[in-house]
Amino acid sequence: TDLSKEMGIQFGVVDNFGRHYENYSDAHLRRYLEGMRGMPFRVGIQAEGRDWMNVFSRDLLARCDFILADGMTFPNTDGTYSRLWVPAEVKINDVQFFMDRYTDYLADIASEPIDIIANLTYLPEEIRDDYEELWNEQRTMKIIRAAVENDVALEISSTYRIPSMTFLRRAKAAG
Repeated sequence: TDLSKEMGIQFGVVDNFGRHYENYSDAHLRRYLEGMRGMPFRVGIQAEGRDWMNVFSRDLLARCDFILADGMTFPNTDGTYSRLWVPAEVKINDVQFFMDRYTDYLADIASEPIDIIANLTYLPEEIRDDYEELWNEQRTMKIIRAAVENDVALEISSTYRIPSMTFLRRAKAAG
């Protein structure tokens, strides 16, 4: 598009494909990709749920220009999931335990066959005020190393204003 050329950037569009959506099959992904054919932007998916790699065929995934994922649907220790942006679903009894599990979860996501990790360092409302303390160097570097090792780009979210500048400086220094 003209705007893309003028700004020197490429635009991309995604739709959510995951366990909490009706479109969690090859048939849905095929329809989506066929409907987007010929569009003047890159077409990707937001893969939701950690089993997405076993749901969609490799041929269809290869037709995506990019795949992004985030950790905002978080597994609880009892096997259920919490949507971290829904305060009523989030129950954090031990903040440090939660943060260690969340850090591991995000590092695991960065190790999946994705191109972009989104909404990185999002925190539930009840602990958001402690962002800088909770996203300490040890935790951030674990995620950054996983992203670097797997050549995964980090989304900078203007909606949530994350990750922090401290995190971004560490990521840039790490490559």
